[in-house]
Amino acid sequence: MHFGQKAKHVKTTVNINEIGQIPTSLDMEKATKLIAELKHKVKEYEMKFTEPSPLRLLTTELDVDMIQDTKMSEISSQAMRDQIRFFTEKLESTSKELEEKEMIIDKIEMEKRELMRKSEFMELG
Repeated sequence: MHFGQKAKHVKTTVNINEIGQIPTSLDMEKATKLIAELKHKVKEYEMKFTEPSPLRLLTTELDVDMIQDTKMSEISSQAMRDQIRFFTEKLESTSKELEEKEMIIDKIEMEKRELMRKSEFMELG
């Protein structure tokens, strides 16, 4: 009968967390190695991306060239716009001057005609 009473207190189910809660030294060694490997990989990646490789330098030089080309095209297009603006203003001012000079010429021709009529009238008169 004592056996039956003891049998009632026997644990028949296992909690999975109980097994995982006790780390073994083997698990700790594996974790330590994994951490060391990951740290090493991180350092390698940092070195790859911080050290200028020839391809990376070439890419950087191409980027700089493209930026300079873009700036030069912006400068040249700005210069062209400035030239167009300058020549447009020059054309407008020259056109105004030409109109003024044509008006002066017309006025002089009218005065010349009047003087010729007066001189003809004086000769006839």
